[in-house]
Amino acid sequence: MKLKPRPRYLASLLLALALLLGLCFLGAPGAKADSPAVWDGSIDTSWYTADPGAGSFVITTPAQLKGLSYLVNANQAEWLALGLSTADPNYSETKRFVGTTITLGADIYLNATTGTEPGDTTQREWIPIGGGLDNSGVDPGALHSWGGTFDGAGHTVHNFYLDRPEGGRDGSRNLGFIGLVAHGGLVKNLTVTGFINADRSIGGVVGKNWGTTENCVNYATVTGHESKGVGGIVGANWFDLTYQITVPPVVRGCLNYGTVTTYYPTGLAGGITGDNEGVVERCGNYGTIRAGVTGTANVGGITGNIKNKPAYADGEAVRDCFNAGTIEGGQWTAGVVAQVQEGEAIILNCCNLGTVTGGGNLDYAGGILGKNQGGTVAITNCYNTGTITAVDNAGAIAGLILAGSTTTNLYYLEGSAPVAFATGDGVGTATATDETEADMKDPAFALQVSGLGRAFVPATDNYPVLRWQTTDTSTLTGLTITTPPTKTDYLAGESFDPAGMVVSASYSDGTSVSYIDYSYAPTGALALSDTAVTVSYQGLSATQPITVTWSPVTGVSLDKTTGTIDVGATTQLTATVAPQTASNKTVTWTSTNEAVATVSAGGLVTGVGGGEATITATTVEGGFQAGCLVTVNPHVTGVTLDKTTATLDVGDTTQLVATVAPENASNKTVTWSSSNQTVATVNASGLVTARAAGSALITATTQDGGFKATCLVSVGWGVSQTLLEKAKLVASDKGTNDQLGYPVAADGDTVLVGAYQADPDGVIMAGAAYIFVRTDSGWTQQAKLVVSGAAQEDYFGWSVALDGDTALVGAYRADPDGVNSAGAAYVFVRSGGVWTQQAKLTASDKAASDMFGYSVALEGDTALIGAYQADPDTLSSAGAAYVFTRSGGAWGEVQKLTASDKAAGDNFGHSVALCGDSAVIGAPYADPDGVTNAGAAYAFTCSGGVWTQQAKLVASDGAVDNHFGYSVALSEDTALVGVGNAAVDSLDAAGAAHVFTRSGSDWTQQAKLTASDKAADDRFGRSVALDGNTALIGAYQADPDGVSNAGAAYVFVRAGVDWSQHQKLTASAKRANDNFGGSVALSGEVAVIGATGVDPDSVSNAGAAYVFGPPVAVIGVTLDKTSATVLMGSAAQLTATVAPADAYNQSVTWSSSNEAVATVAANGLVSAVSIGEATITATTDDGGHTATCLVTVQADTRPKLMAEQAKFAASDPAYGDTLGYSVAVDGDTAVVGAPSWGTNPQIGAAYVFVRTEAGWVQQAKLIASDAAAQARFGKSVAIQGDTIMVGGAENTGGAVYVFTRSGEVWTEQLKLTGSDGASSRGFGASIAIQSDTALIGAYYANAGTVNGAGAVYVFTRSGGLWTEQQKFFASDAANDNRFGWSVALDGDTALIGSSEGLRDGMDDVGSAYIFTCLDGVWTQQQKLVAPAPAGYDYFGRSVALSGDTALIGVHQANEGWSNIAGAAYVFTRSGDVWSLEQKLTVPGSEYFGDSVALEGDTALIGAYYANAGTVNNAGAAYLFTRTAGVWTEQQTLSASDKAQADRFGWSVALDGDTALIAASHADVDGVVNAGAAYIFGPVVPVTGVTLDKTSTTLAVGGTEQLTATIAPEDASNKTVTWTSSNESVATVSASGLVSALAVGEATITATTDDGHFTASCAVTVSLGIPLTLQPGWNLVAAGPGTTFPGVLFGWNGSTFASTPSPAAFQGYWTKAAGEQTVELVTVSGPHTAGLLTGWNLIGNPMATTATLTLPAGRTAFYYDALLSRYVSTTSLTPGQGAWVKGTAGGETVTFTAAP
Repeated sequence: MKLKPRPRYLASLLLALALLLGLCFLGAPGAKADSPAVWDGSIDTSWYTADPGAGSFVITTPAQLKGLSYLVNANQAEWLALGLSTADPNYSETKRFVGTTITLGADIYLNATTGTEPGDTTQREWIPIGGGLDNSGVDPGALHSWGGTFDGAGHTVHNFYLDRPEGGRDGSRNLGFIGLVAHGGLVKNLTVTGFINADRSIGGVVGKNWGTTENCVNYATVTGHESKGVGGIVGANWFDLTYQITVPPVVRGCLNYGTVTTYYPTGLAGGITGDNEGVVERCGNYGTIRAGVTGTANVGGITGNIKNKPAYADGEAVRDCFNAGTIEGGQWTAGVVAQVQEGEAIILNCCNLGTVTGGGNLDYAGGILGKNQGGTVAITNCYNTGTITAVDNAGAIAGLILAGSTTTNLYYLEGSAPVAFATGDGVGTATATDETEADMKDPAFALQVSGLGRAFVPATDNYPVLRWQTTDTSTLTGLTITTPPTKTDYLAGESFDPAGMVVSASYSDGTSVSYIDYSYAPTGALALSDTAVTVSYQGLSATQPITVTWSPVTGVSLDKTTGTIDVGATTQLTATVAPQTASNKTVTWTSTNEAVATVSAGGLVTGVGGGEATITATTVEGGFQAGCLVTVNPHVTGVTLDKTTATLDVGDTTQLVATVAPENASNKTVTWSSSNQTVATVNASGLVTARAAGSALITATTQDGGFKATCLVSVGWGVSQTLLEKAKLVASDKGTNDQLGYPVAADGDTVLVGAYQADPDGVIMAGAAYIFVRTDSGWTQQAKLVVSGAAQEDYFGWSVALDGDTALVGAYRADPDGVNSAGAAYVFVRSGGVWTQQAKLTASDKAASDMFGYSVALEGDTALIGAYQADPDTLSSAGAAYVFTRSGGAWGEVQKLTASDKAAGDNFGHSVALCGDSAVIGAPYADPDGVTNAGAAYAFTCSGGVWTQQAKLVASDGAVDNHFGYSVALSEDTALVGVGNAAVDSLDAAGAAHVFTRSGSDWTQQAKLTASDKAADDRFGRSVALDGNTALIGAYQADPDGVSNAGAAYVFVRAGVDWSQHQKLTASAKRANDNFGGSVALSGEVAVIGATGVDPDSVSNAGAAYVFGPPVAVIGVTLDKTSATVLMGSAAQLTATVAPADAYNQSVTWSSSNEAVATVAANGLVSAVSIGEATITATTDDGGHTATCLVTVQADTRPKLMAEQAKFAASDPAYGDTLGYSVAVDGDTAVVGAPSWGTNPQIGAAYVFVRTEAGWVQQAKLIASDAAAQARFGKSVAIQGDTIMVGGAENTGGAVYVFTRSGEVWTEQLKLTGSDGASSRGFGASIAIQSDTALIGAYYANAGTVNGAGAVYVFTRSGGLWTEQQKFFASDAANDNRFGWSVALDGDTALIGSSEGLRDGMDDVGSAYIFTCLDGVWTQQQKLVAPAPAGYDYFGRSVALSGDTALIGVHQANEGWSNIAGAAYVFTRSGDVWSLEQKLTVPGSEYFGDSVALEGDTALIGAYYANAGTVNNAGAAYLFTRTAGVWTEQQTLSASDKAQADRFGWSVALDGDTALIAASHADVDGVVNAGAAYIFGPVVPVTGVTLDKTSTTLAVGGTEQLTATIAPEDASNKTVTWTSSNESVATVSASGLVSALAVGEATITATTDDGHFTASCAVTVSLGIPLTLQPGWNLVAAGPGTTFPGVLFGWNGSTFASTPSPAAFQGYWTKAAGEQTVELVTVSGPHTAGLLTGWNLIGNPMATTATLTLPAGRTAFYYDALLSRYVSTTSLTPGQGAWVKGTAGGETVTFTAAP
């Protein structure tokens, strides 16, 4: 038992020496090894996971220390993920590492330097060991605590940093280096340095202590923002109420050197503990402890507060402590204890040597105690030498002390305070003695202040020091039990209870003490033989007699009689021995079948194997028994599935059922998985969903034993499957008329596309073929196949075939061996992604015009090649086909095939198909049954290497010129034959295809396929492909959606023997004459369709191929960021990536967990709303997969560079003027264009504004001397010095007017136009002027022979006259490029924007051009373009130039959050070369870059459609600065009077530190779209704020206006925020109006947005205003709740009636026995009350005099009690009642507060 402990051990001696030497006994924190290892953020738990559950560990690295934090804070999932078990003794849901010791083996550096400020992003943040944060840095809700021993072993943890500001982030409580120490937990011998800033229960070493913290030192800065404790060592030293622990929490032997500050008005701050319920002993403070704000904070050198301990516990003592630090700023401030809040507190053996200063406003300051707020306090053996000051109550010992408290043996230095005890009803009985400095330094004073104890010892020529601070040389001489324990009689088996026992130790110096760490024996169960208890302390002992008697056992019972557990699981049985007082409660445990279940000596039952066992508890005394029947479920032995194979169509589902054996297995849990989630997924219950064609293995795995069972799932397209366009394939080097896509072939992830009219190496129509492959990122070109030595018009690529890594390409017009158009075919093979030619194939009997290679087919090592104009047996163009085979890489011809009934002109070999040992060959010009050109196809089979004709296939309805066999396809026993010229339903050349099937060797027609929307000349069947039950048929001249010859392809699916049209495929961007469907290919889920007429990137007939495939299911989603910080007023773009890349539904839905903090748009744009955190989630529409990003919204603390100084508006604003369409500024003069001004439409004007001492004023309005409608004068403006140029550009002309200033008068000097007249259209659209040179853009001007390309005119000034010197334009001028849309000039360099036109096949991409001047001649230096140009970007919409830096606006760039987001590009020049430096964007903005300005390293960029705060589309401008070559956004500028659609940022200008920004569509004084412009200049910072009142008193219901004055008067940002410290007493509006709500006190504070300066007003709210009642009857009024001494009588129109409480605005009679004062509860007005006919009693319950508005001719009469008569009146004072007469219904009286 530890009763009032007094340890005397080595650590105390070391600590004492440290104090005397001014050093930390644990090692000075600055003493570190060379190049210490600083924490890199890594986590090392291997030291624990290598030996989990061990009892002790040594930590030597930062990562290991972080690993300890991770383990203590880990949730169950994180603990298990480390491979650990929840049965680990160090694991618990609440307390971790109970009974385990962690020892530091070295100093630890968590950061390289010590943080000193909040928000320091250079510091790595520490997550405490236990307490208020989990491992993700948020409040875990359920707290984990440190339950073991953490031994710093004299080492220091350096530079820990934790910033959790007030309300700013989740988790700001119970924080310190260690967050929470559990009861039984211990932290010792540790020094910390660093910085912590959080809300409540925060300490340098421990945030909240339920256990023991000893011998620790803090150097860290500790700052708190909430009402709970903030302490140098411990934030809150509290009892653990959860478990009703009776042992007090202890802080012992600790020192604080750090600064501790509370910023909460009612905060608790202490050098050792902020708040205390337990014991603080042998501690000292050297740090500054302070309140950072005005309020009612408690600030103490040792503790800020002592409050009531739980009724069942001991505690509440501060003893043997000293303060040598500065204590200041609290309402209750003290050197030792700031406040005793409640309970019975003890302050024993303490001294204060530091300065204590109160914080004003009814403050209480004391050397030992600030204020005895409640309960009682016993202050004993204490002294004070520090200076104590306060505005109101300063006491050398205490500021306020209550009656019932005791003061014993207290001393203070004379003059340290005016009095010993300043105030309180205990002052009369409190005692203390003032002493001189000499007396207090006399050695005898040490004994005097120690009283009867041993607290203090003398110090040489100094005040006494506490004994623990020195080496004690006295010896122990005796031990005495001075007070026996409360209980001395026991039953055998009970334990000794020392409660009430007092043990005293005597020493050789004559002193004695009774609070010591004694021990006693026996400590366990008492036996009959025990007659006394021996108390021991440091080798001495004393005895206490006791009496022990025996209580026999009468029985035993168990808490369970039956139970079921799994193998490996446990259950606890508890035996209860009767009676409860039995002396021997020992039981033994046994199991009837230990192969089934075992039982420990403590009754813990463990399942071993399946079966039943009875667990029995037997009492040692008497042999009484109780049993429990335990059933144990066995282990799993296997698992099976109800299906081992399954065939599904895409979209189908099937339920798999797993059966676990045996049936009564303990754990039947299985997990499901798929080997290919792209093909098939499986949920947790075994439901399989088919996602895409292919196969996947579904596996069920038992959790117990890992047994597996599988089902092979095969997924097909299915009749319901829809094909989607996946890719458009075009050649990387596409050329005009290449005809890519005429033939296509596909095999798996590879596609082969021919381009027979390509011109490789300039050889016209030699032809080429392209290989495309599918990767995770989509389809890409892998290779271009060409033939070396190809000749003109070989038509290589006319036909193609593909199988695996082999490609076959026909060149039917090649001239092998010089034989004209004999034809050839080429074999290419792939190895490692590289394609090489393997062979050139030609017919052995080649002849001119055979057209060998017109068709090709490939299967494995067999190639079939058609030569449809071969002349077998001299039959002209009867046609033939040749079979080649490959052996070891060598190809050879093996057979020539011809039709058995061949005839001249049949064109056999026009089409060929291969599948295994079968082939089909088309002869579209054959004449079956004499039908001319009806066409036929021939089936061949191969046996023993010999091919023979098996059948001749003809259409059942063949007709003349049908060309049956024009295309063929083959899949196993099914052949598909196209009849592209067939007439169907009288529709000529609508086309058809016939399906034939084989049974044995017989082929029969199964179906005739036609398009459901067939039309004449569609040519359906010109191309065909077949794969299993799916057919793909091209109709290359179909007119889908009315688009002539755009083409289509049709998918047919067979179910049984029936074929039906499943889908019609067309290109997503179809155009006339694309000829989509000219060729088709099928391979599994891939369909490829050629379209030779497509014009990719405007390259005519270059051709393309389209890849279609089934929808691919989504399997997941990721975000480009998992965490993001967004500043208030800003936005961030999140991008979701859906997997796989070709998933058919890429749509995601965005959501925010806290829209009060951050919202997210449908495109992933996150906008900050308020400070805090929100989780942004992207959820896939398909599958509901999610990905999240934690967004932290922070205040924008970046320094503001500019502030609004003035607003320009025309002196004569009119509707639609659009003032601000253009702007320019030079020094103190600005010019603003208004091109739409004028009673005649768009005459235009320009306004000149100048800066004077009184501010900016309009100096002139400029109008062209020849003003005319539509001139749009003011479309552009430029200024230099006393010269202004104003442009008036319109498409058919345009001019620029030059104005000059003399004095303050502007006059038009001349009008400039292009020398080439009509060719200068748009002249004046843009202007740049510098010195005597001006550039004038004419964006519609002719550029040489190119009409409307745009040009720029150069004018120079000489002798005051401007003359045209040159006209220049782009070297690649093109129609409608808008060259000259924007211009910029700096020295000899010009930058010209050319924002529109067609470039690289894309509309309005835009570009910009650099021109330089040499010897007066301007020449183009470079063309600048965006690195990734896109259509409708409008690159060059705005330009700016400064030295070697160019800024170019791209106002419609698509940036993800909007297709009109906009961007700006910065280019820099090195030598003569310009290169891109950086791309600038602002997430969430729109039309960013529509205007730009540049000066040096500062850029200003307008975004006239951006949101400005909460005002949508008001517009904004963004200020960027460059540092070390990097541009960063510094500030967002918006108008102070912003409104929707103002278009702020339409134009911008920069000159030095002045910015001019226009809002061209702003409404001015109600005039719609009149336009305005705003001047911004350098920010004038706020230096302070004051209030017109610092204190005021209000009655409940009253109001008062407070006024804040910002200094200096011209500060840029005068915004203040108003707050109340107690809104239940008084609230304050955003404008400073204070409203009194309830009796009490509140501090109203005004805080500046800039600098956060504060000023406060103390508001006292009383119940109401006083109303004096005269003896006798009084006529009164009051608000509800007012209490009167007598009965109130109201008037109901006919009689008087009593009432318990008054109603507002009614009058009442009440009688007073004598003169009395009533506190009125008041209400606010004005108020209108109805009058009854006759007399009415009314009254004024307001806090001010009320003026009465009465019916005409009426007056009111109040009763003057002093005069005893009625007096007429038209106003009533507060609380005054009166009579008013009503003469008719509906009359009223109105009460209005008098001025």
